[in-house]
Amino acid sequence: ELAGGRFAPLSGPAIAGCACLPLMRFAETDAIVRENEGSKPTFFIVVKRPEPKLISVACLSQEDRDKWLRLINKVRDSNPHADERAQEAARRLRQKSAASADLLASMERRDRELQALLNEKTQLWHQLLLLWGCQKQQQQQENSVADVAAAADPDCQPERLCREALSELGRLRRFVRSCQE
Repeated sequence: ELAGGRFAPLSGPAIAGCACLPLMRFAETDAIVRENEGSKPTFFIVVKRPEPKLISVACLSQEDRDKWLRLINKVRDSNPHADERAQEAARRLRQKSAASADLLASMERRDRELQALLNEKTQLWHQLLLLWGCQKQQQQQENSVADVAAAADPDCQPERLCREALSELGRLRRFVRSCQE
């Protein structure tokens, strides 16, 4: 405890909502510093290690706040590994982004292939119905194929396309079974 009822910053009592982060650990932590809007003598620090935190720093005056911000910037600028860590993080993000783009492109290709195969299978079912002479079911089948073709836009979701395909296959099986009776 200091004179006048004040406490040293790192040895004061625990106050709800307050957090102390030793400067040595802070220097090794990736942090985002944001100034508060307006003329308030406060700023925010977001740290992700050892656990994610938002730290609100309230200073007695605007000058104190500016001193703290200068000190933080000085620590940041004197850290030779900060740029290396930022470049490494950016490189990892670019790799993940490229891999994600490749996977999405592959999934879109598969969706187009699936749609083409389903259209081909529908045509085969249609030919099978014609072979068995199911005229009534043939008309229903043509209407069903038209409905599926109208619903198959290029932006449709793969899950919906698969559900519709399975539903269509069920209808086609019922048609073929009814023709055989």
